[in-house]
This record gives sequence, structure tokens and C-alpha cells, in this order.
Amino acid sequence: MTTGSNERQSRLETVVGLSKQMLDVATNGDWQQFADLEQRRRQDMLACFEQPVDASEATAVRNNIKLLMTLNDQLTRCVQQAREESARQFQSLQQGRRAVGAYAR
Repeated sequence: MTTGSNERQSRLETVVGLSKQMLDVATNGDWQQFADLEQRRRQDMLACFEQPVDASEATAVRNNIKLLMTLNDQLTRCVQQAREESARQFQSLQQGRRAVGAYAR
């Protein structure tokens, strides 16, 4: 492996680590930290592929991408669940406001 491929592998490992952190903070509902981590992850991911992937590193890159795809699927499910929960809470709040308004009349 060349220095460039070592750097790419290191960045990919960082991206995987950030993805795992994102999953942890999403599970805890810390959406600000989630957004901060996602921004860092995006920058590292873009940097990973500024140069073409060399044949000697293709397998390692492919394996990391597969892992990232799995993590992204988990992140997507977590975000969708949070969105659905927020929508339910908003709907309950709206119903409560309508009920208070009806009683106030």
C-alpha cells in the first residue's frame, strides 16, 4: 500500500467510527451532535475519494463501503423513527391545544 492508500484507509476508518458515534448519539436523541458528526463525516468521506482508488486497495475500500452502507441503513431507520415520534408528539400537542380551546369557549 502506498502512503495515499494508507491515508485513505485511515480516513475510511475515521468515517466508520464517526458513523458509529452518530448511531450512538441518534439513539440518545442528541440531534445537534448528530449533525456535527455528520458534517465531519461528510468532509472525511469526500476527502477519501479525491483520488481514484488504486487496485491494490480496492478490496479494503469495498469492505469499508459495505460497512458504511450497513451503518447508514441503521442511521436512516433511527432518524425515521425519531421523525415519526416527533410527528406523533406534535399531533398530540395539536389535539391538546384544540381541546383546551374548546373548553375555553
